[in-house]
Amino acid sequence: MKKYLKPLYNSSLGVYVRNFIGFRPPKYHFQKESSFLLSYLFVWRTDQGFTTIFKASDIIKKFYGEESCLVLAFFDQNGNEIFQKTLQFKQGLAEIIIDSDFIGTESIGTFCALNTLLNDTDIDIKATNRCYVGYGKNGSFSMVHGNLLALYTKKLVYVSKRASIPLKPAISSRKGKYKYYLQKSNWDFFENNLIFTNPLDRDINVTICDTTYQIRSKCCKIFSVDKNKEIIEVESDFIFPRPLIFSECNQYIDVHHG
Repeated sequence: MKKYLKPLYNSSLGVYVRNFIGFRPPKYHFQKESSFLLSYLFVWRTDQGFTTIFKASDIIKKFYGEESCLVLAFFDQNGNEIFQKTLQFKQGLAEIIIDSDFIGTESIGTFCALNTLLNDTDIDIKATNRCYVGYGKNGSFSMVHGNLLALYTKKLVYVSKRASIPLKPAISSRKGKYKYYLQKSNWDFFENNLIFTNPLDRDINVTICDTTYQIRSKCCKIFSVDKNKEIIEVESDFIFPRPLIFSECNQYIDVHHG
């Protein structure tokens, strides 16, 4: 009986019902797919003199033996898609510099990166590229890997003039009450800023030091940390509001997960 009920349990309808009634709701939607391309929701910064560097590897070639390229979709701070960019892998690696000239503004935003097939195949592809992003000024970068499993799509074959990519939230949108403490000492000589992203199709609420902020769907926000607070507490109705932490002290920059 169990083997017959399991496909229904993990189907789109089953996942919806489990989310609705709160019965063992799945954290990740892509787990029900036989084939998918999954991306973190990366943050780019070109504000305050920042430059962002991005590096990825050809994991489809390495693990499946299929030719691929890297398709990146860039979004502004308000969740609007700006443009797409395709990178070809050279010796298994792809790299790009994201500065104000490239992005067209001095601001912050997000982007996703999908290892995309160059040719169709019957093989089921499950590709998650965590990649590395670096943030810095004057040519020095603090490197950090992807922060949040965020968006996914079904297996794609590269199209040179693709209008859009059908992206879906990878994480459950079920509301709850979640509390986290930043694993970062809030020393006076550091200027700490947090960047939260929202990959869901609904708005999320984030409370930091008793102040609640709303982050709209596909948007990101930056917050300064109160230096008078020794311990920084984060509450949210989103299951995984994991911020990027930017710690600055004069020319020193350290970027890491919360």
